[in-house]
Amino acid sequence: MSGDISIEGEKPLLKGPVNPLLIPFSSDLFNSPDNPSQNSSTNPPETTQTSKNDFHDACFNSPEIERTISCYTESGRIADIALSQILEATQAKGIVFDIDDCLIKSENTQVKVWKETFYEWAKEIGREDDTEAIQAICDNLDESFRTGDMDGLMRGIFNTAAKYGFIIQGINTVPTLEEYLKEKRIPLLVRHCDNGDIRLNQGVAEMLRYLHELHIPMGVFTSAPNEIASTILHALLRQEDLSFNQIIPQENRVFGPDVSKNKPDPEGWIKAATQMKINFNEVLIVDDRLNVLMEVAKKRSYGSPAGVIGLCPQQSRSQWKAFNERQDFGENTWSILLTDDFTCLTYE
Repeated sequence: MSGDISIEGEKPLLKGPVNPLLIPFSSDLFNSPDNPSQNSSTNPPETTQTSKNDFHDACFNSPEIERTISCYTESGRIADIALSQILEATQAKGIVFDIDDCLIKSENTQVKVWKETFYEWAKEIGREDDTEAIQAICDNLDESFRTGDMDGLMRGIFNTAAKYGFIIQGINTVPTLEEYLKEKRIPLLVRHCDNGDIRLNQGVAEMLRYLHELHIPMGVFTSAPNEIASTILHALLRQEDLSFNQIIPQENRVFGPDVSKNKPDPEGWIKAATQMKINFNEVLIVDDRLNVLMEVAKKRSYGSPAGVIGLCPQQSRSQWKAFNERQDFGENTWSILLTDDFTCLTYE
């Protein structure tokens, strides 16, 4: 079957499931933070549909780079990509998503909620003036969210709280930190969902509807605990008249406590595919951290995924350039690069 590129109107289309689009990246494409002489990278990317010239500027046959799809063009525009073309090219039978900064935009708010909850607990036990201890807890929270070490989040909080005498063994006259967090944090998260501080990433609702209508199985793997991630997605999808349980059934969800090794180790992604009853080499993995995807896509004895879809801001040239080099990728694994949301996807 032909692997030629064709144009219909201004949308890039692919023909055939095998190597339909080969997109090399220019070494000086877009603005580099290391080169301030280039045009400012703080300006938002132009998101108008790609013209034929722009499309051919970005999508030309290259023997060096195969199984690569990108929304970024040589001219600096962002090309629309039909999700059906990605599914056809990769022959994927299911998709597993990360949650934070992928399906939802929330991390700064989640840190805020954790800090609010801890401070309220400190007031409850009469320690609100212990600024040194509270600052140490807040620093621990910032570091956990910065590094994505959600496994160590609670451990770090409790260790720091114990160090400063916040947790006193044998005294049960006040709520324990764990009880207080469980009671207060969830309502705070729902409130932030309702007022828009936590929201679905752009284009997520349309994408999930499309995949659901095609009966494409979907799953999630996140380092966050079940109660937090599920509460947020239930609340946000309800706003779009979507059911979390229907879109991503409980059995298709993997959370931090469900795995022995967290990201970038592929254990959680493999577990999600297994629970979806799909082979690992038949799933697409979607994450906003390209270093995680590069680790997941590596050749291994048990295989590699059908494709990895990375979300990356236009100005982060060093990140997506490394991603595009596909070092140690499985030979049948596609690398697909979108912007930092899903608005460049189209649905036919």
